[in-house]
Amino acid sequence: MDPRTDLKISTRRSAEFHEMAQRYAPNGVIGGGRYWRPYPLCMTRAEGSKLWDLDGNEFVDYHAAYGPAVLGHNHPELREAVRESLDQAVLFALPHEMEIAICQRVTELIPSAEKVILTCAGTEATYHAVRVARAFTGRERVLKFEGAYHGWHDSVNQSVKPSLELAGDAEWPATVPTSRGTPRAVTELTRVLPWNHVEALERYLDQRGDEVACIVIEPIIHSCGVLMPAEGWLEKLREVCDRYGILLIFDEIVTGFRHDLGGVQMLLGVTPDLTTFGKAVANGYPISGLGGRDDVMSLIEPEGQVSYSGTFNGLLLSCVAALKTIQIMERERIHERLFDAGRRMAEGINEEIERLGVPSICRNYGSVWCLYFTDADLNDFRDIARFATARDTGIDAEFQAHLLDAGIYMQPYYANRCYISAAHSDSDLDRTVEAAKAFLNRRADRIHEVNAVGVG
Repeated sequence: MDPRTDLKISTRRSAEFHEMAQRYAPNGVIGGGRYWRPYPLCMTRAEGSKLWDLDGNEFVDYHAAYGPAVLGHNHPELREAVRESLDQAVLFALPHEMEIAICQRVTELIPSAEKVILTCAGTEATYHAVRVARAFTGRERVLKFEGAYHGWHDSVNQSVKPSLELAGDAEWPATVPTSRGTPRAVTELTRVLPWNHVEALERYLDQRGDEVACIVIEPIIHSCGVLMPAEGWLEKLREVCDRYGILLIFDEIVTGFRHDLGGVQMLLGVTPDLTTFGKAVANGYPISGLGGRDDVMSLIEPEGQVSYSGTFNGLLLSCVAALKTIQIMERERIHERLFDAGRRMAEGINEEIERLGVPSICRNYGSVWCLYFTDADLNDFRDIARFATARDTGIDAEFQAHLLDAGIYMQPYYANRCYISAAHSDSDLDRTVEAAKAFLNRRADRIHEVNAVGVG
């Protein structure tokens, strides 16, 4: 049974809205990530650290619109800057000063970015990254890692949360397309390996290294919550890419601008050839981009012959929002505050885990935190796989329902991944820690049971 069918709070109006919405959109939502059983909550307002739903329930929000709301929702200074830009235009689809201003700013901030292009969505950015890597190397194969999400286009939408029956051996997994309708020929050009496994990496590159155009990674796999690179892992990827003439792509759609203005590559000291960025750079306005080495980026139209276009690329209000967001981040030392908040959250929850002796751990990197109901080593996707296919059932769903009743919103996902914003107060954080502690105390026996039988 789905624990979210028995909430204490009233969600009647969301239920009625969803019933109606199913007549006009697939299962009543615009995208699979917005649906959860028995029905998703319909939101009406977001401000600072809070969300309000159709029934008037107020929640402390850790969804952050899948990560972009790094300053908090509807930031007033940002809102005013965008409002003023509307006096100029909404869309030119022609050159304008602000689009080059954001490109210039990105080259000043991100170590790998010598030239930059702008797009709207993160998927578009990773698509262009793979395409230009293939053009530059003259190769077709793509290497990615199990559990990582890089957007919905076919080349990378592989083995995001695969069935273990189909994925097979943990150290030499099969590549499993995430979506029906993916051409088999595309899947055959994408190889999926386990994260942090040097032997599997070397084995594959010994066989096919001279056929691989690019290795695409989340430098920290936030798709799985907080899966960190093992010591030396990123350096190893850089070394093998140099050895085989492969382009290393950091997908920093999530990590870039949320953890540092220079991205995780600045913090971890490894520079890729290409970097995608988005989400937090404009605090919710639609913009993403690709930056990289001059000799690679110069292959893109109109300088080169790698196709690149888009009516909404460089949307004026998004460029204005990105420049203002960066300005606020610099002025208010946002990232220091976010790292402090993330530590406060994880330490508070882990103190209770240690006191109770329950097999769980709260991990964080910066403002991203995740509570895992296991004490297993967390090195790759397989270590969380039994939870990953149970978004609407199991212990994670019980935790999410508990938080909803406590007035805290966590988006149902294949890990309990949460984003803290600069708008979260100490009171918000403490309230969340206390709610997590209450769940750990109330469901300690259940958490032990989950770990004993090995199911979510």
